[in-house]
Amino acid sequence: MRLNFSKLLFSEMRGVLLILSLTFGSFNLHAIEPTVPASLFSANISNCNEVDLSWVNGNGSRRIVVASAHNPVNAFPNDGVTYLAGSLFGSGSNLGNNNFVVYNSTGNSMTVTGLNAGRTYHFAIFEYNGNGASSDYLISTYPEADTVPFGVTITIIASDTVLCNGSSVSLTAQGAQTYVWTPASGLSSTTGSNVTASPSATTRYSVFGTDSLGCQAVERILLTVNPRPSVSLSSQGSMCVDDNPRTLSGGSPSGGTYSGTGVNNGEFDPSDAGVGVHSITYTYTNVQGCSNSASQNLTVNALPVVTLGSFAARCLNAGNLTLSGGSPSGGTYSGSGVSGGVFNPQTAGAGTHTITYSYTNAQGCSNSATSSITVNAPPVVSLSNFGTVCINTSPFTLTGGSPAGGTYSGTGVNAGVFNPSAAGTGNHTITYRFTNAQGCSDSTTANIQVSNLPNVTLAAFDSVCYSTGSYLLTGGDPAGGVYSGPGVSMNEFNPSAADTGVHTITYTYTDVNGCVNSASGPLVVKPDPVVTLTAIPSVCANTGPVTLSGGSPAGGTYSGNAVSNGIFFTGIAGAGSHFILYSYTASNGCTSSASRNIQVHAIPSPHLGPDTTVCANASIELNPGNGFSSYSWSNGANTPTITVDTMGRGTGTFMFRVTVSNSFSCTNRDTILVTFDICSSLPEKMQGKQIKVSPNPFSDNFMVSMQEDFELRLIDRTGRLLEVGKSSAGKYKGGNTLAPGIYFAEITSSGIRKIIRIVKTH
Repeated sequence: MRLNFSKLLFSEMRGVLLILSLTFGSFNLHAIEPTVPASLFSANISNCNEVDLSWVNGNGSRRIVVASAHNPVNAFPNDGVTYLAGSLFGSGSNLGNNNFVVYNSTGNSMTVTGLNAGRTYHFAIFEYNGNGASSDYLISTYPEADTVPFGVTITIIASDTVLCNGSSVSLTAQGAQTYVWTPASGLSSTTGSNVTASPSATTRYSVFGTDSLGCQAVERILLTVNPRPSVSLSSQGSMCVDDNPRTLSGGSPSGGTYSGTGVNNGEFDPSDAGVGVHSITYTYTNVQGCSNSASQNLTVNALPVVTLGSFAARCLNAGNLTLSGGSPSGGTYSGSGVSGGVFNPQTAGAGTHTITYSYTNAQGCSNSATSSITVNAPPVVSLSNFGTVCINTSPFTLTGGSPAGGTYSGTGVNAGVFNPSAAGTGNHTITYRFTNAQGCSDSTTANIQVSNLPNVTLAAFDSVCYSTGSYLLTGGDPAGGVYSGPGVSMNEFNPSAADTGVHTITYTYTDVNGCVNSASGPLVVKPDPVVTLTAIPSVCANTGPVTLSGGSPAGGTYSGNAVSNGIFFTGIAGAGSHFILYSYTASNGCTSSASRNIQVHAIPSPHLGPDTTVCANASIELNPGNGFSSYSWSNGANTPTITVDTMGRGTGTFMFRVTVSNSFSCTNRDTILVTFDICSSLPEKMQGKQIKVSPNPFSDNFMVSMQEDFELRLIDRTGRLLEVGKSSAGKYKGGNTLAPGIYFAEITSSGIRKIIRIVKTH
């Protein structure tokens, strides 16, 4: 059992209500926690690094102020602990997380020092009663304040920090009110926010800034100065204004660029620059980006002014002419027929020729002037070859002399007319002379050959029939002539084009001299007989031999596919349309013909399949195939299919025959032997079930159908199991993968088995 009691005590010294707790003769004394926090807490900047704090006290006897940089106050005082305060930020007790006590007293204001400009500071006030071990803090509610002290932050904005020797950069300082720059070397001014720096070497500049409160700061900037390259350019000489563009050179170090009037991509074009003295600049930039340049003059010289007087016309046979009239003197003459300043008309030839006078001045620039000189030559006289004429050619006016207007002379020539018969056979010379408007004459000659006519004969022609095809005519001599007359084209005679009767054929021959002669003879065209053939009725492929008839006049012959001695063999010809030709030869030996087509229709192809065996108590459907017009079975039926069994015939082998016809009434038939055998494997219980296999025989698939579902096992003739399957809704389809042959379908239903023989044909 413990006894506890408390007694209220009042401290006159501090005016604090104390609570005395006693436990078995021991006691602890602590103050009562304040209930009213401070209020109207404010933080005001006093100068560059100080903040004035003020507040209205709460009901605590004392209070502490806690300050934190960057973050709000997040550490709190503990009861029973006394904290050391320091108005210099960071010098007082650290409550944790850099929350420092900057005030611990009874007042309502203070100044915090040691603050950094531009940083946000946070403050909180905690009321408390007691002291030391008896202190009790109000931390459940407290006022806060924050502020950012004034300060100077200097920045420098430079147009560039790397420059070449001799260049300048602009420096601008910001953040203060007044500025002082150092060092003064290379600066346009040591005061002011904007200065121009032109350092001769790499320099670090400092600027000291002061704001309105007297706060100061300094900022520095390094300007790197790179040297400029040493650049030279050799002499560029001179050029003529009409020279081709020249690639500029002589700049050192290599790799620079040329500029100036008339310069483009390193080439100087004197025609673009024009006459005069032009400055060529070579600029080189080193790896630091610093440039330097050198210049030289390039002189463009004008061309000399050159003239040349006119020349009088000369004849081709005139003497040489020493050329003159070029200015300035001292130049040279050139052109067709010119050598050493002398013009030779015969060398130049007739016509108008350009004479060029070239002159080069003291600067090496050349120019020229031209003038024409006309050479009048004798006329160019020509006479075309006359070739060969025949002795019987009529007198003709001579032509072929050029230019026109001259005169002809020679044997057989009179007033420009040549008479072959007067000249006689042989080779004759004809002369043609012409005089031009300048009185120059010339003449030329050509030969004319007078030839006799060739001797031409034509052998007699045999008569031909009207229907004879075109043939090449012969019998003309000498060979190589041309045939003409009715029905003749390209030396071929077409009797049908000429028509029947007697026709005159002419053979014309031209010898190597162009002399023509001809011979003629008769050619008789005999008429062909008129032959007809009536239509031939169509037959079936199994009709048998057909004796052909209907040809007129009688006595002709029949020919064609599968025709022999006037008989058409349908079995050899086969189905299709076949050409039949009837030919007849008349008494004049001329033959004519007529033709018809005979249509052989294909016979139908019924197929009952191979002979088969079925169980005696089963039936089999016989099906010859589809697409027939009629059916006739050996049992008297005329249906497309029949179903046969042992009823009325018992067991054994029986022949069934079907005869079918198609739409052309062509017939054919097929037979099958069906053996009805007693199948020992056929249980009595299956005999009453109707099982249908169709088609059987089959060529692709077979279908087994029954009134109930069943299982089917397909076995070949050797007993090998090939296929096992189950029906669906009483139907089973299979067989498409089987090879042609005989198979057995074992059908099991409700525990009862039945075997059916099936046949695949192909």
